[in-house]
Amino acid sequence: MVPLSNKIDADRDSESGGRIIGGRHPRAIIFLVAFIACAGGCALVLVGWWIPERALERRTENSKKASQALKTILLAELKFRSEDLDNNGVFDFWTGDVASLSRFGLIDRSVAEADARPLTPFSGRPIPYCGYFFVAMDDVASSDSHHELRMDTDNKSGKVHHRSRFAFCAYPAQNSGNRSFVWIVSEDQQIWMSSRYGAIPVLTWPSHKDLRENWSRPE
Repeated sequence: MVPLSNKIDADRDSESGGRIIGGRHPRAIIFLVAFIACAGGCALVLVGWWIPERALERRTENSKKASQALKTILLAELKFRSEDLDNNGVFDFWTGDVASLSRFGLIDRSVAEADARPLTPFSGRPIPYCGYFFVAMDDVASSDSHHELRMDTDNKSGKVHHRSRFAFCAYPAQNSGNRSFVWIVSEDQQIWMSSRYGAIPVLTWPSHKDLRENWSRPE
């Protein structure tokens, strides 16, 4: 004859569908493990999507800020020439570098510090502005020659001016692939962009043919 206590325990096991493990039903443990695995997988998928997407957004934001800084340099050049801010007696553009424009209060120091080729460095190495460096371009390409942008216009300052032309470039400090645009601007007050050059500065203003084929205007 089976003791009454054993019969009660057997009935309880039968009603619960099986033996209780560590205070939890085996099916509950399986469900919990599956839930954790599913949640972890979803989290990995979300992180894998979010990180590249955020990096692309950041590159786009930095690119826009670089183009805006280039517009500031454009306005600085127009003011520099119209007001003869260096008092050299000649209405000319400053073409020596980017950093020197900060001496006249025309650009922020943060942009000046990003000059990759300053005449007088602010520090040991240039500091990228929103991931970009800036340079004063050397010359302008034409169909059969190059026109230098650094001239001695006052016979005392050296080759740091030009009476009618200038050109500047903003380029990524690192090549990040998609959305890594190089920006250029000149005295015609038009900004151009290209994704061909990566982290390489453009030092010669493109010819008309090159502009048509490899550059575009921002929307």
